[in-house]
Amino acid sequence: MNPWMKDPRVDKAALEAFEAERAERRGDLGGARARYHAAAGAFAAVALSVPASCPNTRGDLAIAAVASYARAGDLGMAVEVARRVLVESDALTEYGKSELLRLMREYSGLIARPLAPARPNRGAAVRDQVRSEFDPNPEGKAA
Repeated sequence: MNPWMKDPRVDKAALEAFEAERAERRGDLGGARARYHAAAGAFAAVALSVPASCPNTRGDLAIAAVASYARAGDLGMAVEVARRVLVESDALTEYGKSELLRLMREYSGLIARPLAPARPNRGAAVRDQVRSEFDPNPEGKAA
Protein backbone atom coordinates (compact mmCIF):
# COMPACT_ATOMS: atom_id res chain seq x y z
CA MET A 1 0.00 0.00 0.00
CA ASN A 2 1.27 3.47 -0.83
CA PRO A 3 1.89 6.13 1.82
CA TRP A 4 -1.15 8.26 0.87
CA MET A 5 -3.56 5.45 1.68
CA LYS A 6 -1.83 5.15 5.07
CA ASP A 7 -2.29 8.87 5.74
CA PRO A 8 -4.13 9.32 9.06
CA ARG A 9 -6.57 11.68 7.31
CA VAL A 10 -7.66 8.84 5.04
CA ASP A 11 -8.25 6.56 8.03
CA LYS A 12 -10.23 9.30 9.76
CA ALA A 13 -12.23 10.00 6.59
CA ALA A 14 -13.06 6.32 6.14
CA LEU A 15 -14.24 6.15 9.75
CA GLU A 16 -16.32 9.33 9.31
CA ALA A 17 -17.96 7.86 6.17
CA PHE A 18 -18.71 4.62 8.04
CA GLU A 19 -20.22 6.55 10.96
CA ALA A 20 -22.21 8.69 8.51
CA GLU A 21 -23.77 5.55 7.02
CA ARG A 22 -24.65 4.34 10.51
CA ALA A 23 -26.18 7.71 11.35
CA GLU A 24 -28.27 7.56 8.16
CA ARG A 25 -29.60 4.13 9.11
CA ARG A 26 -30.55 5.48 12.55
CA GLY A 27 -32.39 8.39 10.91
CA ASP A 28 -29.90 11.03 12.07
CA LEU A 29 -29.67 12.79 8.73
CA GLY A 30 -28.09 15.97 10.09
CA GLY A 31 -25.36 13.99 11.83
CA ALA A 32 -24.82 11.91 8.71
CA ARG A 33 -24.42 14.99 6.54
CA ALA A 34 -21.89 16.51 8.93
CA ARG A 35 -19.86 13.29 9.00
CA TYR A 36 -19.95 12.91 5.21
CA HIS A 37 -18.78 16.51 4.89
CA ALA A 38 -15.87 15.90 7.26
CA ALA A 39 -14.92 12.74 5.36
CA ALA A 40 -15.09 14.56 2.03
CA GLY A 41 -12.79 17.34 3.21
CA ALA A 42 -10.19 14.86 4.37
CA PHE A 43 -10.40 12.74 1.22
CA ALA A 44 -10.09 15.85 -0.95
CA ALA A 45 -7.11 17.22 0.96
CA VAL A 46 -5.19 13.99 0.55
CA ALA A 47 -6.27 13.47 -3.08
CA LEU A 48 -4.98 16.89 -4.06
CA SER A 49 -1.62 16.18 -2.44
CA VAL A 50 -1.05 12.88 -4.28
CA PRO A 51 1.51 13.33 -7.06
CA ALA A 52 0.83 12.51 -10.70
CA SER A 53 3.01 9.42 -10.36
CA CYS A 54 0.16 7.72 -8.38
CA PRO A 55 -2.90 8.19 -10.63
CA ASN A 56 -4.89 5.29 -9.16
CA THR A 57 -4.61 6.65 -5.63
CA ARG A 58 -5.33 10.21 -6.73
CA GLY A 59 -8.41 9.11 -8.63
CA ASP A 60 -9.73 6.80 -5.91
CA LEU A 61 -9.41 9.46 -3.21
CA ALA A 62 -10.91 12.14 -5.44
CA ILE A 63 -13.89 9.92 -6.26
CA ALA A 64 -14.36 9.24 -2.54
CA ALA A 65 -14.25 12.99 -1.84
CA VAL A 66 -16.74 13.85 -4.59
CA ALA A 67 -19.14 11.09 -3.55
CA SER A 68 -18.87 12.08 0.12
CA TYR A 69 -19.60 15.74 -0.63
CA ALA A 70 -22.64 14.62 -2.62
CA ARG A 71 -23.83 12.39 0.23
CA ALA A 72 -23.41 15.40 2.53
CA GLY A 73 -25.73 17.33 0.22
CA ASP A 74 -22.99 19.74 -0.88
CA LEU A 75 -23.23 19.24 -4.63
CA GLY A 76 -21.40 22.49 -5.33
CA MET A 77 -18.29 21.26 -3.52
CA ALA A 78 -18.63 17.85 -5.14
CA VAL A 79 -18.52 19.47 -8.57
CA GLU A 80 -15.71 21.84 -7.53
CA VAL A 81 -13.46 19.02 -6.28
CA ALA A 82 -14.11 16.99 -9.43
CA ARG A 83 -13.16 19.99 -11.58
CA ARG A 84 -10.02 20.69 -9.57
CA VAL A 85 -8.80 17.13 -9.94
CA LEU A 86 -9.80 16.87 -13.60
CA VAL A 87 -7.71 19.94 -14.42
CA GLU A 88 -4.71 17.66 -14.04
CA SER A 89 -6.25 14.84 -16.04
CA ASP A 90 -2.82 13.45 -16.93
CA ALA A 91 -2.49 12.60 -13.21
CA LEU A 92 -5.50 10.24 -13.42
CA THR A 93 -6.20 6.84 -14.91
CA GLU A 94 -8.79 6.58 -17.67
CA TYR A 95 -11.22 5.10 -15.16
CA GLY A 96 -10.60 7.97 -12.71
CA LYS A 97 -11.15 10.56 -15.43
CA SER A 98 -14.33 8.96 -16.72
CA GLU A 99 -15.81 8.43 -13.25
CA LEU A 100 -15.05 11.98 -12.10
CA LEU A 101 -16.50 13.38 -15.33
CA ARG A 102 -19.63 11.26 -14.87
CA LEU A 103 -20.08 12.37 -11.28
CA MET A 104 -19.40 16.01 -12.14
CA ARG A 105 -22.01 15.98 -14.92
CA GLU A 106 -24.56 14.15 -12.80
CA TYR A 107 -24.20 16.47 -9.82
CA SER A 108 -24.03 19.61 -11.97
CA GLY A 109 -27.42 18.67 -13.38
CA LEU A 110 -28.88 18.48 -9.88
CA ILE A 111 -27.74 21.92 -8.79
CA ALA A 112 -30.54 24.48 -8.96
CA ARG A 113 -29.89 27.17 -11.50
CA PRO A 114 -30.68 30.79 -10.60
CA LEU A 115 -33.85 32.07 -12.16
CA ALA A 116 -33.46 34.30 -15.17
CA PRO A 117 -33.90 37.96 -14.32
CA ALA A 118 -37.48 39.10 -14.73
CA ARG A 119 -38.24 40.73 -18.01
CA PRO A 120 -39.41 44.31 -17.76
CA ASN A 121 -43.15 44.55 -17.36
CA ARG A 122 -44.13 46.09 -20.69
CA GLY A 123 -47.73 46.53 -19.52
CA ALA A 124 -46.61 48.67 -16.59
CA ALA A 125 -44.44 50.81 -18.87
CA VAL A 126 -47.32 51.42 -21.30
CA ARG A 127 -49.71 52.19 -18.43
CA ASP A 128 -47.28 54.71 -16.94
CA GLN A 129 -46.79 56.36 -20.34
CA VAL A 130 -50.55 56.69 -20.91
CA ARG A 131 -51.09 58.06 -17.41
CA SER A 132 -48.36 60.63 -17.91
CA GLU A 133 -50.01 61.82 -21.15
CA PHE A 134 -53.35 62.37 -19.46
CA ASP A 135 -52.12 63.62 -16.10
CA PRO A 136 -53.85 66.97 -15.48
CA ASN A 137 -51.04 68.00 -13.16
CA PRO A 138 -47.80 66.86 -14.88
CA GLU A 139 -45.54 68.90 -12.61
CA GLY A 140 -46.89 67.19 -9.50
CA LYS A 141 -47.94 70.58 -8.09
CA ALA A 142 -50.91 70.92 -5.80
CA ALA A 143 -53.97 72.34 -7.58
